[in-house]
Amino acid sequence: MSRGFNGDNPESKRDINIAEDVVGTVLNKMREEKIIAGSIRNRKNDKMDEEGIDFLVLFETGMAVPIQVKTEPRGYNFNRKFREHIRKHPMIKFMISVPINLLQKEPERLYAIVKKRLIDIFDKFKPRA
Repeated sequence: MSRGFNGDNPESKRDINIAEDVVGTVLNKMREEKIIAGSIRNRKNDKMDEEGIDFLVLFETGMAVPIQVKTEPRGYNFNRKFREHIRKHPMIKFMISVPINLLQKEPERLYAIVKKRLIDIFDKFKPRA
């Protein structure tokens, strides 16, 4: 379900969240590829949203991983944003930033970057040999 942009601040709550839409598209593709079992996206102002969860990613093992999605503007400092996120939502340990500036000219590159970042998170849950 799409949500509409309310205007000013790219970090403000809005009805359309392009970064979340990109992650949702990538997660759907990953589900088709059997990399994940599925995902649940929050709704504006629901309990997941209040807890700092944009997506709950589901695996065949029954494990679920909560993920926060952030837009990655020019000059973005992931570590600073992550610290802010953890301060607000200490239980949600996984955050992905999405460089949406690539969407217009290099969408395939954008989707590949997001997929890699998601896989990097998911690899933390693979059993070690």
